Amino acid sequence: MRLARPSDRLANRRSTVAVLVVLTVGWPLALPAAPAAAGEASPDQVPAPSAPTPAPLGSTVTPTVPGPGIYVELPVLDAPFVAANGGSLPSMEQSLWITAGLYQGLHQGLGKLVDPYARSWRRRLLGGLLIGAVDLLTASVPGLLGWQHEEWHRAVMSSHGIGSFDDIYRLQLFAELVNVSHVRDDDLARLKAQHPADQVRLSMAGIEGNYAGAHALEKAAFFHDARSWNTLLYWTLYFGNYAYMSVCSSKESDDLTAQENAAEGADLPRRDFTGLDCDGWVYDLFHPDEPYAARGVHPSGIGIDRYRSYSHLAPEEQAYLRRQTMLSLLNFLDPNLLGIERIRWPWTWAGEPVDVNLAVRHLPAAFGYDVRTDVFVRRGESLRTLLSLHAGFNRVGLFPGVELEVLRIPVAAVAGAPLVIDARSSVWLQPERLRFDSDRRIPGGLASVRASWGGARTIEPYLEIEAKTGGWVAGDVYLDRNLSVRTGLIVRLL
Repeated sequence: MRLARPSDRLANRRSTVAVLVVLTVGWPLALPAAPAAAGEASPDQVPAPSAPTPAPLGSTVTPTVPGPGIYVELPVLDAPFVAANGGSLPSMEQSLWITAGLYQGLHQGLGKLVDPYARSWRRRLLGGLLIGAVDLLTASVPGLLGWQHEEWHRAVMSSHGIGSFDDIYRLQLFAELVNVSHVRDDDLARLKAQHPADQVRLSMAGIEGNYAGAHALEKAAFFHDARSWNTLLYWTLYFGNYAYMSVCSSKESDDLTAQENAAEGADLPRRDFTGLDCDGWVYDLFHPDEPYAARGVHPSGIGIDRYRSYSHLAPEEQAYLRRQTMLSLLNFLDPNLLGIERIRWPWTWAGEPVDVNLAVRHLPAAFGYDVRTDVFVRRGESLRTLLSLHAGFNRVGLFPGVELEVLRIPVAAVAGAPLVIDARSSVWLQPERLRFDSDRRIPGGLASVRASWGGARTIEPYLEIEAKTGGWVAGDVYLDRNLSVRTGLIVRLL
């Protein structure tokens, strides 16, 4: 279930006011000013250079060399997921890049009306507000933020043969709650009995997916010079997730849950698979061995009482959810929220400029939560690397991990075009069977390699192979060991 307008319920909270003050005052002042177009006079009447130039050393502004505008990695085939449940679309990776591509196109188009990178701060402010307003009004449109949130829930269920329907397609654009409906009680009972870790992960897969979407857009800007202005989208996403968790961790959760139960009545197909995501997540974390039917009978007398609300949680569980809500504020430690897509290092490396950036992520996980620190490093066109440090936590202790990704390594020329490799590896310690209460640390890892051909062409085909042991990886639908093969297109437009 997606809470489409959580901010409405937080208007009088002091923590919300503090966040909004930073949002309102901070980001307009930090918006990067783009250079004047070739031949156009700047405000001091000095003509702009005839060709774009990189930002000077020490700049915190994105280099002004034009990028592709839109950068998308779209898997056309994602196996074995495509074969799940008799044929499933979209996978997590597919919905991720559909949404990332649509937002880039939307923001690029709106930016042509009022440029958020303009030299005038008034035009930058107006451009940003226009993009932000459209993002808020379209969040529940198929293909955008709410749709991706629900599709990641559905992907978890599809991987276990469970059918569902995304109510985003009903175009309830201003509904307070949006369901993933047409899910059977017996399917959920089977999932809980046979795959309790997936049951836990299922409830928060939507929030996990939205953070993955922000991460994909930031990577596209940093490593591939995508030029869409996404600053207010990040604010909308981070603040929306924080607000959702705040509602879940208060008595407002009880009111909303009672309201939904009454409205849905005995209409079982209409019901969401879990109710408010965060409450279901915490409940299943603390009750991994409880049979699903132990939730009791729905108030209508028909079916299982699926929805967990704040009052269903024991005091320890309520305290845990409140703590996770506060920890979700770690996601605001992201320079992209101030329009800073990269920071130019004051020294060169082998004659090339060096750009860096840093972001912190708090992510719900199948065993608890993960705090991830992403370190972005780029040296001109010769080195692009992403280092991620993981600190996973369950009820018992710390479970560390480290991940390294190296992008765009040219290895050969084929038919006059470069063959390029992307490589990613990750190692971790995670709880045995991904249980919240386990103190046994089980090693695991992931390795993937992707070959793409065509260099900087508009459309670049690729083939990717990814292998993993058992374990939770953000953005990978499989908690058991798995081998995935993806083939698709890298698309650069504008």
